[in-house]
Amino acid sequence: MAKRVVRHNRAISNTLHPYIYAAMAGLLVVYVLSAWIFFHGQYDDIALAVVTGFFLMAAGIPFLIALTWRRRHAEAEEPDNVSFSDWATGEFETSTGRRKGTDALVECLLPIAAVGLGLLAFGIIFYISEVHSNLV
Repeated sequence: MAKRVVRHNRAISNTLHPYIYAAMAGLLVVYVLSAWIFFHGQYDDIALAVVTGFFLMAAGIPFLIALTWRRRHAEAEEPDNVSFSDWATGEFETSTGRRKGTDALVECLLPIAAVGLGLLAFGIIFYISEVHSNLV
């Protein structure tokens, strides 16, 4: 029977580290740029503009809410200056229990990374097949 090792003095957080939010925003930018670069001539520009506007709103509204929350709560208490490595090796508190920080990182970034990098891969394959079909 395996023994569970309990580590003391691990950071416990109920918020994501700011680097994770930055990575989410970066993957969102990869998605939108991939759509514009690889599919610009294939679809109406109005459709790409609508997609871009949708993603700007989907990312912008939570960002503005977080800024407002941070300003209101920064006066009451000192902000946490936890390093990313401490956050990742610590634990993340959810409504259903605690998770490892690295597990929470993967679970948060995996969907947006799959979509952003997947569209980039589709765009590259689409571009290569278009160039190859023009050579034949």
